[in-house]
Amino acid sequence: MAKKILSNGIDVSKHNGYIDWEKMKGKIDFAVIRIGYGSDYPSQDDSRYRQNIEGCERNGIPYGVYLYSYADTAAKAESEADHAIRLLKGYRPAMPLYYDLEENSVAKLGGARLLEISKAFCRKVEAAGYVFGVYSSTYWWNTYLTDKWYNGYSRWVAQYNTVCTYQGDYDLWQYTGKGRIEGFSGVFDLNHCYRDFSAGKKLKAPTKALVDEIIDGRWGNGAERVEKLTAAGWDAALAQKAVNERLAREKKGDLNGDGSVTSADARQALRVASGLEKADGDQIRRGDMDGDGKITSADARKILKEVSKTK
Repeated sequence: MAKKILSNGIDVSKHNGYIDWEKMKGKIDFAVIRIGYGSDYPSQDDSRYRQNIEGCERNGIPYGVYLYSYADTAAKAESEADHAIRLLKGYRPAMPLYYDLEENSVAKLGGARLLEISKAFCRKVEAAGYVFGVYSSTYWWNTYLTDKWYNGYSRWVAQYNTVCTYQGDYDLWQYTGKGRIEGFSGVFDLNHCYRDFSAGKKLKAPTKALVDEIIDGRWGNGAERVEKLTAAGWDAALAQKAVNERLAREKKGDLNGDGSVTSADARQALRVASGLEKADGDQIRRGDMDGDGKITSADARKILKEVSKTK
């Protein structure tokens, strides 16, 4: 049974030149924009990425982005993730950030190494609050990118053909590199989309209680967490961002949440450890210095030791 096409769009890079996005509006349903390639060097930014993103945003065109990978180690993949995060600062794509895996020079690494590279990139961009996906050809999907781990993320399959023969699940199919758009010269990569990414706009924004639960590990990690949150109606990307912001603000030992670790925090920890005072989830997380899930007299001593370091 043929998959149902929900929308049609293009993917673009600097090679498409200047695009009049106001003129493009109404001719496509979405765009996927190349933001750059390789490691985090400004010379490897796509020179049209900002113009293309802002053109889509001004004209209400949903968009995703992609970064072309040359990484042959996990460390280089992390640099590529840093590259994407830097370029996306201030932007919030409605569609995923796709990792473009098709470079012939790294194919020789094989599936296991490419999986390590993919996971390294994914960890960083998810931690920054972006939705991860992978772009590759049917051949790569069938030969190198076969691990079930990829099932937890959006697949974008490239196959220039009248049908997509890939048997796994996928959200986008890039079916030609010679497409034409009325009113535009030149050719475009054309894509069918089979997933309603716009549904993400209707998902619930994270609450404090949800962020507490995520930090406590009740929603799992990685793809499992994204799947559970989405199924429950939460915006997984916004939830991850809220978690990151919370953790960045918190200081270990700062029980009262005033932004600094003082002797007052140590005394409060001792009262909690002695049963004279109750602590909420946030306070336990900040006061649990040894990671055993509770506040003890040992934690109070460690907090006091931290205080002495600042004097």
